[in-house]
Amino acid sequence: MPLALWGLFCPTVVIAAQAQSTLSLSKVLQVIGAQSPQILAAQAEGQQAKDRVGQARAAWFGSVDVYALSQHYNDPRLTRPITYPPNVANYPFASDQFGYGVNVSLPLDFSLKIAAEVDAARAGAQAARWNADDARLHALLNGAALYRDLQALDGRLAALGSQLTALTASVNVAKAGVRAGTFSKLKRLRVEAALAGC
Repeated sequence: MPLALWGLFCPTVVIAAQAQSTLSLSKVLQVIGAQSPQILAAQAEGQQAKDRVGQARAAWFGSVDVYALSQHYNDPRLTRPITYPPNVANYPFASDQFGYGVNVSLPLDFSLKIAAEVDAARAGAQAARWNADDARLHALLNGAALYRDLQALDGRLAALGSQLTALTASVNVAKAGVRAGTFSKLKRLRVEAALAGC
């Protein structure tokens, strides 16, 4: 499978394969730790879980809402509260009314619902941290294993290249021996068969 297709399924393979010949294992692991999508996604989930803790804790502090509203009525309406003694003739009426205000609410957590939500959010954040650590360790372990596998393949390739060079030299010696009369044709055929088997 071409390296570009491997990148679609396992980006760690591509990072390890591209870097194996030029980078040390520690540098490859640093690159994987900084660029692996699995690690970055797990870290983002951890940050999201941490933010949920802050969101749950915010419920303890209540809320302050500032509002403004504009209303239009088909019939004029009273714009001021009625006082005692009532004198409706002096009260202002209007079809368009504008209002503004502030709503302040502070919870009383007698049932400990908010505390339970905060504890659940903290537990979720801890689980997300453990998941992020697990994803990081798996990605680094896979990257190190792939790096070592690539090193082993390079070693095998070098060994096969040396074996091919040695067999080619043996064939040349056998040909020269046959011409000189010191080698039989059977020995030469055996060397050529060994070369063909590589």
